[in-house]
Amino acid sequence: MKQALRDGQQDVDLVGQPPQAGEVRSHVGGEVLFFAPKPLPTAKISEGGIGESNQIIAMNDVYLDFGQSNNGKAYQVQVVQFINSVGILTMLCIFLLAAHLNGNRYGTEGMFWYYLIELMRTELFVWGLLCFTELIGWFAVVQTTWQKSRQRPIRFHRQRREVCYYPQGSDTPVIAPWEEVIAWCGTHQGFTGDAIVNNATFGMAIPTPDGKDYWVLKKPVMLVSEAQRTWEVIRCYMEEPAENWAKPAEPETTKTFENEREVNWIFFQRGPKHWFKVDFFTPYLSYPGMVGYYLFHILTFWKLPYWVSQWDQKFTMASYPPSIEAWSQPLPPEQWAQPSAELESQKAALKEHMAAGGTLATFYQANAGNKQGELSNHIECHSSK
Repeated sequence: MKQALRDGQQDVDLVGQPPQAGEVRSHVGGEVLFFAPKPLPTAKISEGGIGESNQIIAMNDVYLDFGQSNNGKAYQVQVVQFINSVGILTMLCIFLLAAHLNGNRYGTEGMFWYYLIELMRTELFVWGLLCFTELIGWFAVVQTTWQKSRQRPIRFHRQRREVCYYPQGSDTPVIAPWEEVIAWCGTHQGFTGDAIVNNATFGMAIPTPDGKDYWVLKKPVMLVSEAQRTWEVIRCYMEEPAENWAKPAEPETTKTFENEREVNWIFFQRGPKHWFKVDFFTPYLSYPGMVGYYLFHILTFWKLPYWVSQWDQKFTMASYPPSIEAWSQPLPPEQWAQPSAELESQKAALKEHMAAGGTLATFYQANAGNKQGELSNHIECHSSK
């Protein structure tokens, strides 16, 4: 990333043409809506805060570590093990059937075991393919953990109103002012060869030490509202009182599996129980559902995926150097950094604008005269919910 953000098919200049919160910039195939600098809310905050977020690694009254938790790692391992377990069972069934048919054909005692052993010994290609598939799956499991460990979480210091990040693969921390962070949601269309698909991205650009460029974090999201929520997790922590903060999601451990199994069993015992109602997410509703639930976990080696998830959590939790640990310490209230007068003025005006039914994009449009694009309509729909 040098001087411009590439989102979709066209560069969006961040240095030569600094963005403003609420600004919508069009590019070939899509748009970019900026949430910051001068971080502004994207919607009215609902009562009770934002709920849980699996992107919060650690959080207290002083700082928030934003990154990627181990949620989903157990499922990744389960997919790998399930595919290979089904493959092995399928081949064993084929070998057993072939040995049975050959044994009956010749009618000689002991021919079944002879043919079974011969098939398993001679079909080395099949066993090699299954082993190769297993290795590929576990390579993906380890590689994603390794990649995550190479990028430390971004630390947001609430009291200092500063951000600490590590450039990709670097061991040198960089600290930047919070209000200078650029955040956005970008949309663009892609062509798969058969259909046109819409893609969304959440991104942040944090100034480099010389102030001439930006370090960029980009994260694909399913919906524009997901990018909006990701931003609000960070912004609410830095700008809003504690009752509006998101809560960290519990990390995946073997205890997660034990609790889930216990809950399913309790609900199954209480009933009602059905014979033909099967739902992967609520297996306790039926007998086949519970049989499938236990069979799935047996084929995926029971607690193994959750042991791997625990390992992922420990391996990727890189420690910070003493200088950053000192920087992360709480400050006396009289030393807390305060929002800029410009930000306070914009927030007050935006809250009044939103109370009247407006949005961040229409607020910018009213103040800067920019044309509102399609992306701002997505935000407006989400904000009105």
